[in-house]
Amino acid sequence: MGSALRLIRTVSFRAVHRLALPGADAEANRRRFGWTAEPHHHDYRCTVTVAASLPDHEAMVIDLAALDSLLAEEVVDRFDGRRLDRDVSELASVPTTCEAIARLVFQRLAPRVPPPARLVSVRVAEDEGLAAEIVADGG
Repeated sequence: MGSALRLIRTVSFRAVHRLALPGADAEANRRRFGWTAEPHHHDYRCTVTVAASLPDHEAMVIDLAALDSLLAEEVVDRFDGRRLDRDVSELASVPTTCEAIARLVFQRLAPRVPPPARLVSVRVAEDEGLAAEIVADGG
């Protein structure tokens, strides 16, 4: 009988962002988002969950080195030390919320996770009290 196993991995990155509506001026953004309309940094944590249905005699959802390589490329190298709202083209046209970052990471990772594993979820936390998670359909 097979089992569905999940592997959960977390990486960290430090980045700067500000909340702003595209096309809105600085004053409108300050009214809408308060102090978060000004550039500020977070020590983000990105947690991904991958899963695979495996026979009982197998116990590796994904090669950890392969997953770490994907996370280095798509998360750490892409975001660490960057100004997200300016340096990441996919985030330039939306407020750079943790929701937007999680969605982007999910979109970029999902097609790259090697079978039989599949991406179940991506969670991005900007601090201890705020995180966003995107979960695959049927996840």
